[in-house]
Amino acid sequence: MPLPIQFDWSEDESALHFVLHVRGVKAKDMRGNVLLSDVYVRVNCHPSLFEVDLLHDIDPEHPKTRCRVGTNKIMLDLQKKEPKIWEEFRAKGTKAELRERRHVALQAAEEREKQRLQKRDDLKQEKLKHGETEQWRLDRENREQIEHWEQEEKRKWEADVYAAFDEESGNLLE
Repeated sequence: MPLPIQFDWSEDESALHFVLHVRGVKAKDMRGNVLLSDVYVRVNCHPSLFEVDLLHDIDPEHPKTRCRVGTNKIMLDLQKKEPKIWEEFRAKGTKAELRERRHVALQAAEEREKQRLQKRDDLKQEKLKHGETEQWRLDRENREQIEHWEQEEKRKWEADVYAAFDEESGNLLE
């Protein structure tokens, strides 16, 4: 059974702040161990676990919603969807109600993550295609420049060769 994490919390009109006290926590250990959804937050620091069903919605996609790892602490800054003072942060209800609410929030979070990954892949493909197109343009310009230089060289050589002949007699000049 996971150990509960000791924490402090505070709030203002627009945000909810948690400071989780975890001994020996490192940023590299936290990758993939923080889950933020609209009404549910989970932080897993083996063997400790922090999870809470929030009273109201937060905005996990907001740029100011973040998780920072410091010396022996994890700081969660969660932006509220509707600015107001909550007075408390835990949702109340039966286990079944909270489980259903959490399930819906996790599905929404999973869908957002799928969309984010799809958008990232699309952007990567777009950049790759743009890079290929740009490379083709550069190759074409280089090829045209080389062909231009070759034609200039050919004209010079032809002019030198024709200059070596007498125009009237067609004989080679010495």
